[in-house]
Parts: sequence; structure tokens; C-alpha cells
Amino acid sequence: MINCADIQTGYNKLYEEVRRYIWSFQAVEALADLELACYETCLDLTQVRAAFNRFRSYALDAMYDDEELSAAFDQFEKLINSDDTSYANLYQTKEVFNHENNI
Repeated sequence: MINCADIQTGYNKLYEEVRRYIWSFQAVEALADLELACYETCLDLTQVRAAFNRFRSYALDAMYDDEELSAAFDQFEKLINSDDTSYANLYQTKEVFNHENNI
């Protein structure tokens, strides 16, 4: 199982390399779709993979010339293909015990 936080961290590392370029409008739309897919609370890995592949198709020329960008894409792809299920850490709120209403 892949933690959703790991997907988000992987996306952020990919974005660090991606932001060094000027992209077409269509590529930016694909990148936005990837970001939205990665930041869903209960993410769908199939949707993340589809959005990643769509954005990667726009980045192929840049990846050919830039080893760091290519490595970032490879690392993110390994992460999203490492398992077919994901989970999110759910935060538990603490209940307040009211002594006045306790009989």
C-alpha cells in the first residue's frame, strides 16, 4: 500500500524539476490535473497514472535533454507503479469530557 502523503511528496519533488521550464497551456493543464489527482484525500492511482502519462507526453522533449528532469519523472513513475492500493492517514479529533454534565 502506498501512503497518499508519499505520492504528494513525490509529486512535489517532480514539480521542483518541472517548474524550471516554460510549458504550453495544454501541458500546464495536464500538470494541474496531475496535481489534483495527487492531492485527493482518497486518491485513485489509476487516475494519477493517467494524469502522469498525459503530462509526461508533453515533457518528452525536455526529458531528452535534461537528466535531472528525466530522473524525477522516473522516480515518480516508480512510486506510483509500486502498488495498486493507497491509503490516507486520517486524523482523529480528541473528545472533550465535560465534568459538569456527567452525573
